[in-house]
Amino acid sequence: MEKIIEALAQYFSPQFRDKLKRSEGLAALISKLEHKEVCLNEELAKELSSSDRQELETKLSVLIAQKNKAIQLLVENNQPS
Repeated sequence: MEKIIEALAQYFSPQFRDKLKRSEGLAALISKLEHKEVCLNEELAKELSSSDRQELETKLSVLIAQKNKAIQLLVENNQPS
């Protein structure tokens, strides 16, 4: 019975709630970044001047780096402490 209470207490701890909020925030961020990535790829599919294309490619590479970091943080956050 004590083990059940300990397990349940883990889910009601402030630390668990903080991890859950962080995970939800990271998941929302990843979703937004994926949407922006699709939009940038659509823009890149159009005919653009070389300076516009270079600017969009730079934005896309930064966005991909941000998304990868967010995914890494989400994975680390979901690992048991």
